[in-house]
Amino acid sequence: NETSNKLEQELVEKRSEIEDLKAKLSTYDRTKQVLVAKLHEVETVLKKEIDQRDQARAQISSDKKVIAYLDGRTHELEISLNAMEIMKTEIEMELVKVKEEAKLLKTTNKRIQAERKFLSEEVKSLRLQLSQAQQDSRNLVGEKGNPF
Repeated sequence: NETSNKLEQELVEKRSEIEDLKAKLSTYDRTKQVLVAKLHEVETVLKKEIDQRDQARAQISSDKKVIAYLDGRTHELEISLNAMEIMKTEIEMELVKVKEEAKLLKTTNKRIQAERKFLSEEVKSLRLQLSQAQQDSRNLVGEKGNPF
């Protein structure tokens, strides 16, 4: 009987150990489930952060391209602006010359008009003198009689 009691005692101990092992296994399983859930959360957060990082990198790359384009365009516009400023200066200088020429032409035109008026008055005076001389000549010829 003693063997039987020993066996029973061992059986009870083994059952107790089995129950303890089942409890530990259950605890490990719940811990595993919690850790797997946490791992999924961390993976989701990590994936989200990686996606955000990739989007930020893509945006940075796009921004760099836009900045490079705008820098090039700005350079082109600065060159164009410089050329236009040179043209503006040349045009302003030409305008000054044209204004001076216009002023000179105006002065010359006034002088020509004054000379024309003077000459016109001279012509009138000379015509009057010629007419007077012709009249005097006719009167002289009429007084002396026509020799012809």
